[in-house]
Amino acid sequence: MPAPSQSTRPWARAQPIRDAIQAFLTEPRTAKAIAEHIDRSVPAATGHLAAMRRRGLVRRLGFATYAHADYVGDVVSLQDERAHPIRDAILAYLTEPRSPKDVTRHLGRDSGGLNHHPAVLVRGGRVRRLGYAIYVRADAQGDAVPLPRERRANAASA
Repeated sequence: MPAPSQSTRPWARAQPIRDAIQAFLTEPRTAKAIAEHIDRSVPAATGHLAAMRRRGLVRRLGFATYAHADYVGDVVSLQDERAHPIRDAILAYLTEPRSPKDVTRHLGRDSGGLNHHPAVLVRGGRVRRLGYAIYVRADAQGDAVPLPRERRANAASA
């Protein structure tokens, strides 16, 4: 019987990287672990994995988690979440109630690039919203806080 990635066609070329991936997938592995094993970048490894999925050689179990096509265990994701250094920096800074403007000032970024992060962190249960545009880490102590000064001044003049 031919090797898993080889065809019965006489002109099929050898697939050493895909054969190495097949041999390495004795259990579910992350794309990063596979890339390190074959000494390639993660995008190169996931490109091979995508081609192998189309041929029915590999299964994707979850985000960045792959297994051999014959894998019968639980569908698991070994990598729960993508890396988000900005969200990690936001969480590190939210030790006390802060506004998005404070966060953008602290991180030295424009506010346009951070708009959706607080909402995503709230939905994920990692951040609580205490009031109008005031956020704090979910594990921090604190109750609702008054509106920021700018908002109070606008409300009083109206």
